[in-house]
Amino acid sequence: MTIFYFKGEIVMLPLELKMNTKVKPEPLPDDVIVIRNDLDYAKLFEHPDCVCAVVEWCGCVENNAFTNMRQLRQVILGDDIEDIGEEAFKGCFNLLKVDLPARVKNIGLFAFESCTSLESVTLPYGLEVIRSGTFSNCRKLKEIHIPSTVTCIESSAFADCTELERVYGGEGLVTIEREAFFN
Repeated sequence: MTIFYFKGEIVMLPLELKMNTKVKPEPLPDDVIVIRNDLDYAKLFEHPDCVCAVVEWCGCVENNAFTNMRQLRQVILGDDIEDIGEEAFKGCFNLLKVDLPARVKNIGLFAFESCTSLESVTLPYGLEVIRSGTFSNCRKLKEIHIPSTVTCIESSAFADCTELERVYGGEGLVTIEREAFFN
């Protein structure tokens, strides 16, 4: 995949398309951060007002990496991401949508807690546990598709998701802990 910035949006194009086009990519604006290794996470401290982040070639999103980045609206996660750290996106009030790559097998505790504008999350097949508080207080989340590989939804995983209307899937669920869907 090749990343382009086009008309205010991050666009990822397949390599084949890049090779057959003469369009030159524009440099990314300052409010877009690209993280390609563990050292690049330091960029987040230098640019706390970034609105878009691209994380690729890292294997994971570190614990607390984006905590309380209130301006963050979009995160693009590369196909190599396997783990989302604890509280990784906690308090990202303007984050609207997250598509978790197919390789994600672990989402840390409270990873998306208080992402109050989060409307859409794609959970990957292969995820086994939705941890405590993962999506708690995600007030705009209206529906969630639980992959059949998920066997446990821990306590408070979706607590205070006050607009949650539909939960799909869950064929593999063995345990739904107390207050997983509280309020």
